[in-house]
Amino acid sequence: MTMLLSPPSLYLVIDLVLGRLFDFSRLQALYYLLSLLASLALWILAAGILAGLRRGRPRLAWMVTILLGALYGVNLVLVYGYRLIVGALPNYYTFTFLFDEPRNSWTLFLDSLRTGHVAVMVLMTGLWILALRHGSRHGARAPVRRTRSPWGLGLAATVFVVIQLVLHNNIRFVDQSYVADLTTTTGLLRNVSTRLSRRPVGLGGLGARIPTPVPDLPENAPAGAHTIDGRPVNVLIILTESLRADELGLYGQSRSTSPFLDSLVTADAQHVVRFARAFSPASSTFISLPSLITGLAPVMPARLLHTQPVFWEYFKAMGRQTFFFTSQSHEWRHLKVYFTIPAIDDLYNMEIAGFKRINDMGVDDRHVVDHFLGWLGHRDTAVAFAGLLQFNQTHYPFWTPEDARPFGTDTPRDRYDNAVRYDDRQVARIIQGLTERGLRDRTLIVLTSDHGEGFMEHGFLGHLSGLYRECRQIPMLVFLPAPLIGDTAWSGRLAVLTANSVRNVANPDILPTLLDFAGVWNDPSLDGVRDGFYGQSLLRPVDPNRPLIASNSNETSSGHSNLSLITGDWHYLLNLQGAKAGTEELYHWADDPGEKINRIDIFPPELRTSIYGAFARYELCRRIFRGCGIPLDTEPTDSPGVARGARENAS
Repeated sequence: MTMLLSPPSLYLVIDLVLGRLFDFSRLQALYYLLSLLASLALWILAAGILAGLRRGRPRLAWMVTILLGALYGVNLVLVYGYRLIVGALPNYYTFTFLFDEPRNSWTLFLDSLRTGHVAVMVLMTGLWILALRHGSRHGARAPVRRTRSPWGLGLAATVFVVIQLVLHNNIRFVDQSYVADLTTTTGLLRNVSTRLSRRPVGLGGLGARIPTPVPDLPENAPAGAHTIDGRPVNVLIILTESLRADELGLYGQSRSTSPFLDSLVTADAQHVVRFARAFSPASSTFISLPSLITGLAPVMPARLLHTQPVFWEYFKAMGRQTFFFTSQSHEWRHLKVYFTIPAIDDLYNMEIAGFKRINDMGVDDRHVVDHFLGWLGHRDTAVAFAGLLQFNQTHYPFWTPEDARPFGTDTPRDRYDNAVRYDDRQVARIIQGLTERGLRDRTLIVLTSDHGEGFMEHGFLGHLSGLYRECRQIPMLVFLPAPLIGDTAWSGRLAVLTANSVRNVANPDILPTLLDFAGVWNDPSLDGVRDGFYGQSLLRPVDPNRPLIASNSNETSSGHSNLSLITGDWHYLLNLQGAKAGTEELYHWADDPGEKINRIDIFPPELRTSIYGAFARYELCRRIFRGCGIPLDTEPTDSPGVARGARENAS
């Protein structure tokens, strides 16, 4: 009975049922067996200590039994519940997030909790209390003869400590092969030791920016800019959260998740450019958002990320009113430090808003829209504006008000669709507000997303666990002011923009494109700054085979979570976590749009050379490939967006 209820036995049964063991490499299998042995040693220790307490302090023994049982039961449910949601056990970086963001972690836990989860926790807690009680009563039947003996307990403690040290020193590389209790103890102990030693924490974060000053740029009517009545157009970026492209009707969704946007594009097709193949540079907001507003790629040096001017600094230099209104929190990953700079005129975030926190790290998106519409009413109407509106509603767990749930709440996809429909309504309010104030035809609007979202297409729910197509492909819409369509001087450039709408583009292209619309892209005063861009202006031809790199690993986040490169219809991935760490994947979208057939075994030599050559341009990528034992076999070369980064890295 004791052995049947011991953790190793239960973990082995669960992992066999879940199929975890079949993809293990030899090294991972070894670590898994060590984890089972350490778990058994931990169990023997607990049973032995309780057996001793039962003899002299029976009441205390009961209290400790209940406490340990609760810890075991709750931990089991949380660890495997996490696996069911994201497709992998918690790892070192999961616990780092727990340490760094306790409030957000607690909010996510509460948002994910259901009545059934509580029932399972209570059941498992009761089971573990029974098992501990039985084990402490019959300790002599444990594998170590007489666990009440100091020698037996000493041996168990030694085994646990030695294996814990082995796992501790390899947690960054084989962390997904542990069992539930060792996953938790090793993750927590590694984070504690990291902080006590004052070494850099795994998740890292952004630092304070010291941007290269943007010189004064031509105001009102710079050469090549489109104007209305001699005044420049307003610029508005609407950035949605975790919105994958195929979630909208205009990208093929059959559910009515985006009725307003669908009708707007249909009725106003001449004024809307829909990019069919737009991609994110990362599936983490804290990496993709800085990439969007700087025009950089995540794999470029962190020094460049903290010195390159951002979106509103360019437009501030043109004399525009600038703002960044977001429903998200800035109290994580040092975003507050990164964004709190004097160059922006108006900043609004979750902390400033003061409303109830929902969906992990944000407030209801209607609040940020309310704030924007109110701001429109009291802004300086004599000055054009340039700003960013960022949503959060479509972040897990996809909360929406009770009167905004047309698809029900039975599944995560239902809740997600409700959130998409809710944000579609918020976009309608924005467009209506601009129209009522006579600003719709004076405003250039770009709507896009920071990244997509996975719904178990590749074994995970969410976006941090992979860079597959569902996490990379995003909507990108450019709403052109009506007067621009009739401007013959712009017909050629708009034709190029339309031609690029069927080619591979990315979020870092937005800033260069907006600067080109404003007529300052080629301004001599930006010569040095322009060298740092990874993105390209979409008013100029884009190479159909242009490589687009994505990464959740950069120099501000040492947590490696895959590399991705898209070129043409090919998608290459390098796995850096879990059972598949160090393996490569290759998909061809023309005949496998869902990325189900890995073609890495038939990697065409010329494609391999091209892809490896694109990665070799960046020192971070070269380090990651070396760590995986994969030689890139090519020397780094300069390309658009690399020249300045290479100089920064060498300095």
